[in-house]
Amino acid sequence: MVLGLGCWALTKPAFAELWINEFLAVNNRGLADGDGDTSDWIEIYNSGSKTIRLNGWALTDDAESPGKWLFPNVSLGARRYLVVFASGKNQTSGKDLHTNFKLNGNGEYLALVKPDGSMPVSEFKPSYPAQHEGVSYGVGTAGQQQFFDKPTPGKANGSGFAGFVQDTKFDTDRGFYDAPFEVKISCATTDAKIRYTVDGSIPTPKYGTIYRGPIPITTTTTLRAMAYRSGLRESNADTHTYLFVQDIIRQPARPAGFPTSWNGHPADYEMDPEVVNDRTYEGRVATALKSIPSLSLVLNRDDFFKTGQGIYPRGENVEKATSVELIYPNTKENAQVDGSVQIVGGSSTGRWKVDKLSMRLKFTSQFGDSSFQYPLFSEDAMNRFDTLVVDARLNNVWSYGGGSGPSDQRRRGQNTRDQFVADLQNQMGGYAPHGIHVHVYINGLYWGLHTLHERPDEHFAAHYLGGSKEDYDVMKHRKSTVVSGNSRSYNTLISATSKNLSSASAYTAVQQQLDITNFIDYMLLNFYVGNN
Repeated sequence: MVLGLGCWALTKPAFAELWINEFLAVNNRGLADGDGDTSDWIEIYNSGSKTIRLNGWALTDDAESPGKWLFPNVSLGARRYLVVFASGKNQTSGKDLHTNFKLNGNGEYLALVKPDGSMPVSEFKPSYPAQHEGVSYGVGTAGQQQFFDKPTPGKANGSGFAGFVQDTKFDTDRGFYDAPFEVKISCATTDAKIRYTVDGSIPTPKYGTIYRGPIPITTTTTLRAMAYRSGLRESNADTHTYLFVQDIIRQPARPAGFPTSWNGHPADYEMDPEVVNDRTYEGRVATALKSIPSLSLVLNRDDFFKTGQGIYPRGENVEKATSVELIYPNTKENAQVDGSVQIVGGSSTGRWKVDKLSMRLKFTSQFGDSSFQYPLFSEDAMNRFDTLVVDARLNNVWSYGGGSGPSDQRRRGQNTRDQFVADLQNQMGGYAPHGIHVHVYINGLYWGLHTLHERPDEHFAAHYLGGSKEDYDVMKHRKSTVVSGNSRSYNTLISATSKNLSSASAYTAVQQQLDITNFIDYMLLNFYVGNN
């Protein structure tokens, strides 16, 4: 018998009780194999009343090669499940079974073939549909093909859904504009409805304005939209920021809906009137706003500002979902990704020196995309990020407002020193965060000049030095604040350097733990730039 289920046909000849019950083609945080890898997996189910020996049975992702991966001599009991990792590791012994192929998240052929290789007993033909991160696919309770947002490897499938509403499409891209225009939003899914917001909040099937026609854009606007239809999983929210330079220059000191104080100090959102109203700078500010990339963060306003909820009043270790857009002033392609944002820093987060705080962007499946893939920096830098730092800078910047010597700090304000020194370190053959200067916007409000750079953590070390992130120890600010690993090796190094290094043996002990040549270059650079 052949049961037609869209693009999947379930054939049930002699061994009708055995089939592919569920699989996960984009595994990001779920079931891990014995190596700790979150490999893709395929679940086989025996619905019969007898144990079946699988020796000679096969799994394949190629219709022309039905015996691509053969099961070893294992048995599957009645009404039992067997999970096989589709990792490409080709393992037929030990605790886990691994096929010699991986699953394609974009969709491909997949079949379970009986021992003589003559006929698949369960196949996705000509291919299963495109898959989604952390969402499995398989057989529903009524025999229909379904997606499952809660994968159940080794267990009965739960309730599923038929598919996904396609993403919304905007006919006008994010960027800078000089004159009003209209934005048309569409969705290729038949009968799907669209909702949108312009206040930074995420639209949902029950929240936001229902789209009924082109949306007029007359001022700086953050436009977010999603599509939904009954029986299908709604699309994610797409975000486009439209920037009008003259609005930015004249943004009010007290924008409606935004808090009037930051950390007990009067909030001030406007650009300095003494600068923007001075004929000396006429035209120069507008040009400067489009001379480097812009970074637009769009999120629920309360998640950024509200006392007890927002990241700005709460400080470090509070994450909130945000859209991240990179808008370039030239022909380079703009980019958007969903992630999270949190406040970071050392003494600056105490608010006694500055109210302009640095932030950290993280990209995990919890908040959207599991990584940000984009060539942000030079060709020799990484182009896949799980975190980035939006650095407001503390020393030698105009925003320095407290502590010792604020006038001297401002007098030396350049907003370039840290990244300039990092660039020199890289050019000398060392390792330092790559970075670029950006103008930052929060829900369309200009938030100032920042540096967007890599975070020098365990992921950074593994990329540039090799190995895995588990090979590295990372400390922040002081040795007691361990970010990854532990501080034992560092303590051993400090202990070794505390001895009389005129002794050859003592110096040799340090050499075994410290790259002396690179350390000399690092110190020479700090002497050169006057880092006292």
